[in-house]
Amino acid sequence: MRISSVRDLQVLVRARRRDLGITQQEAADRAGVSRKWLVNFESGTASAVELSLVLRLFAALDLPLDVPTSDEAEVDAEPVGEDWDLVDLDDHLRRLTSETRGPRPVSDR
Repeated sequence: MRISSVRDLQVLVRARRRDLGITQQEAADRAGVSRKWLVNFESGTASAVELSLVLRLFAALDLPLDVPTSDEAEVDAEPVGEDWDLVDLDDHLRRLTSETRGPRPVSDR
């Protein structure tokens, strides 16, 4: 499955959990997250999506994460130097999440 949005991740996780025949609580326990977090993630109502939690969830559901290189060869990691721009993946996912959901209603907190 090609993943191009946070929503794609949410749909994939829900489908995989259901295929495994496990409850949200069981999946949350396996991943070390709260059931509430998983409910919010699957439904798209999470205010932010932390990449490390999504990766833990993928591992708990035996979902492989494979990012092919342009030539499908192993890539040797190079040390990060001054010429490299670091990317905050959590920040990127937060921005993508907010872009796909549109404006949120104001709460009465």
